[in-house]
Order: sequence, then C-alpha cells, then structure tokens
Amino acid sequence: MKKLFLYVVLGLMFCNVAISEIITITCKRNLWYGADNFTFHFGDSKVTIIVDRNQATLEETMQAGIATLVYGGSKNDFIIDRWGGKYDFVAYRYSRVDSKYHMKEYRKKYKGQLSNLDILYMRQEGLHKPTVSGELFFVDLDSLHDISDPTSRYEPSYARTQVTSFICSDSF
Repeated sequence: MKKLFLYVVLGLMFCNVAISEIITITCKRNLWYGADNFTFHFGDSKVTIIVDRNQATLEETMQAGIATLVYGGSKNDFIIDRWGGKYDFVAYRYSRVDSKYHMKEYRKKYKGQLSNLDILYMRQEGLHKPTVSGELFFVDLDSLHDISDPTSRYEPSYARTQVTSFICSDSF
C-alpha cells in the first residue's frame, strides 16, 4: 500500500498537468448612478469575464493570464498585464495593420502600425458602494494608425475612443 501511494505521488509530480485558476466574473452594463451613489441603473445584458491563470501559460509567456470577455455576442481574449486579484486587474489586446486588414488602401501605407487597442480595467469597489464587488471599464481605441499620419483627413491626434462601464458583483 505504501508503494502504491509512493507511485501515485511520484506520478503526479512528474506528469505534465498544470495547476490552473479559472475565475468567472459576471457584470451588468452601468447606465448611470443614482443620487445616493448606492443605487445603480443597469442595462439588460450581462457581461461575463473568464480569467484563466494557467501556470504553464504564465511560465511560457511571462504574462499574468488570459481574460476572455463575452459581451454582445462575441468572445475576445485579452492578455492580463497586471494582476492584483479577481476585482483588480488590467488586460489588453491589440491588432496591427497587416495583409488581412479590411481596407486595401491602408494595407500598404500603414503596414505594421498599431490599428486597434482594447483595454479592460477592473478596479475593486465596496468601500463606497457595499453592494458592488468591482467596476469594469472597457476602453476601445480605434484608428490609431491615423494619429501618426499628417496627411490624414482627421486631426493628427484623432483616434476613435469608446469607454463602456460595467458593475460587477458576486450576487449577479
């Protein structure tokens, strides 16, 4: 019996199984705060964030994990840059202008330049809002290649920006 236990323990030590931490966070769109800062007005749709902190992935890529945002019928993967906990992280994803870029005239002119940058910023709440665990901000920066082009039809510092706020709670 002791030998069997020893073989099982040694087998588990040397097998290629990574320890993983998967967290699911549910949020609702924050339409606006009430007058007392404790009452919220939510959108109907729910947002889900699935955080995968697989240790094998972390060692190979030197990142803090992957966050998958499920919102509006689409799933997008973000690289977690800073991890402070379930309700305290920063994640990003980006795209560059390459041969798959949808606008032909931009492919040659802006090849290799940053086109889109999306940021997820989760911060803890609870001190001022006891019913809330976290607040999520989804920042979408688009048309970044236009910033560096002085011949662009827009101002040189122009980029389309959209920020969406969500309230996240363990009780949703």
